[in-house]
Amino acid sequence: MAEVRRHTDVPICVGFGISKASQVQAISRIADGVIVGSAIIRRIGDAMIAGAGSNAIVAAVTEFLAELTAGLRPSPPTG
Repeated sequence: MAEVRRHTDVPICVGFGISKASQVQAISRIADGVIVGSAIIRRIGDAMIAGAGSNAIVAAVTEFLAELTAGLRPSPPTG
């Protein structure tokens, strides 16, 4: 990350294989953002296979994201 930051001043987001709160917390210490993709898609797929409706799928993803972000400090307001 230090090497990347030496070459740009744009925000840097990191994400590959992120599926646990501990990973989100570790990456958030060194990056400006954390990308979670496959783990969310997996939750959606699991819920669909289980026969969940759209409200239940949204609830499952919302719960998962709440778990991932628990313990993170909110970003300071901009502007």
